[in-house]
Amino acid sequence: MIKAIKKHKYIYLMMIPGLLILVIFNYIPILGNVIAFMDYQPLSYGVLGGILRGDWVGFAHFKIFFDSIFFERLIFNTIWINLLKIIFSFPLPILFAIFLNELQGRRKKKVIQTISSFPHFISWVIVGGLIINIFTQSGPFVREILPKIGINAEGLLTSVDAIIPMIVISTMWKGFGWGAIIYLAAITGINPELYEAASVDGANRFRQVWHIMLPGIAPVIIIMLLLNIGNMLNADISQFLVLVGDKAFLFERADVIDTYVYRAGMISMRYSFTAAVGLFKAVIATIMILGADRLAKALGQDGLW
Repeated sequence: MIKAIKKHKYIYLMMIPGLLILVIFNYIPILGNVIAFMDYQPLSYGVLGGILRGDWVGFAHFKIFFDSIFFERLIFNTIWINLLKIIFSFPLPILFAIFLNELQGRRKKKVIQTISSFPHFISWVIVGGLIINIFTQSGPFVREILPKIGINAEGLLTSVDAIIPMIVISTMWKGFGWGAIIYLAAITGINPELYEAASVDGANRFRQVWHIMLPGIAPVIIIMLLLNIGNMLNADISQFLVLVGDKAFLFERADVIDTYVYRAGMISMRYSFTAAVGLFKAVIATIMILGADRLAKALGQDGLW
């Protein structure tokens, strides 16, 4: 081990900044979960003093959350929206990666891949602004273009029925190009001789994709699916703050755990309560990803571990 470190010392030196970021922003904050079991008062005792001098309350904050009138709604909305995202958004990068791989012309492929990946780098604030400007009632798109194809989009931004499709579709548009990069890398790792052998046997391109390409990238698909399942209780809070915001009439359909935590923590400053909710999410996410991993292995696929 020491010899390996000496031999590749410059590589290990390059790893230090990344490891420091990982420790500072991912591991040290884990210690803060202790405030979920305390009456944390940073305004009275300071950030560190609130931990050292705070009163222990046990599982009181968890009980408040479980007994809340919003508990069932938050759990259902969070899981339902993320399930829809998995159903509609997860297969799209796979299909797009296959499309790009089959596309003829290197320059054309690069142009399409660059354009499709660009939305990933646009913040949700800008995306939300685009959606608002496009679907505003006074805009030409709603008043002139959509009625010509038989779509009445008036009041779309304030429609309870339209908010979830808008969240799912905007997620699909923003992420499919960037997500396809992983699957493209997996596709390029497949042995080209397999395609040649299949072609000699008379398999057309569709059969080559079905019997060679998809099985070849199946381990990557399983891993990405498991990671998505592990994030079932998480939401891109920037997306919800932009598209839902403080519109209380949309909370029945689009209020999720993260937005509720944001209101309780950042606005009401109930830090211990929000830490308890975050810890609850982490425990459930761990159980879900372990269960999904076991299921994948039971079906004969490679899991995460």
